[in-house]
Amino acid sequence: MDLYELLRPKTWGDIVGQDRAVATARRVVEQPGFDRGAFLIVGSSSGIGKSSLAGVIGGVLQPDPFWIERIDGAECTIGEVRRLAGLCGTCAGGSGWRIMIMIRQ
Repeated sequence: MDLYELLRPKTWGDIVGQDRAVATARRVVEQPGFDRGAFLIVGSSSGIGKSSLAGVIGGVLQPDPFWIERIDGAECTIGEVRRLAGLCGTCAGGSGWRIMIMIRQ
């Protein structure tokens, strides 16, 4: 495992400098009756916490690691989008969550 993965924030409180984004995501995820959703996390530069926030959201929803998809944006072809769309309805056991994180670099 890479060092940056070991040191990546794991909780809401671990994310520094993105108070507004954290508060918004946390408010959505923790609202009573929240049972599904999609998050679009964008920013103008790398290293500002987009992937970290996505990882914390995923950790809070506690999916089985088998149900986490992480792809590079450069690999996001029409075929890959179709494949991911087909997976969206498939999730069994565990928390019932499927997490997809696409990183554009």
